[in-house]
Amino acid sequence: MTGRGGWPLTIIMSPDRRPFFAGTYFPKESQYGRMSLVGLAERIERLWQTGRDDIDRTADSVVESLQPMSSVQPGEAPGKELLHTAYKEMERLFDDKHGGFGTTPKFPTPHHLTFLLRYWKRANDDRALQNTTNSEAKWLGTLPTTLPFILIFL
Repeated sequence: MTGRGGWPLTIIMSPDRRPFFAGTYFPKESQYGRMSLVGLAERIERLWQTGRDDIDRTADSVVESLQPMSSVQPGEAPGKELLHTAYKEMERLFDDKHGGFGTTPKFPTPHHLTFLLRYWKRANDDRALQNTTNSEAKWLGTLPTTLPFILIFL
């Protein structure tokens, strides 16, 4: 909510699915001035009990600020040439040894994998599928796989 990105993203929402807090990377234990995820959960619980009106106002403000983004109309679909150019750039950045794209850190990028799977399906390019499955194989064992969730959107 500060405009800075990061991973993993933690979003805390009210029971009616209105976000009121977002943050990235909470260590297992508080250290170096960073609150732990457990500490955050305890603080949210206290706020939920004692400052519910503040949480509701924050949630209302967040929803209001996000509303204009949900009404954006999609533009024209990209043509084959643009999709191929984007794919070639991703292929150039693909790391055959470690999976993923570019240099470290190697965080999962589901939007890249979704693009590759859609490109593979549209262009029948087996290399796009290999890049996707290679990334997933490298991440297995350290992170939950994202592939089943991505397939839902194809």
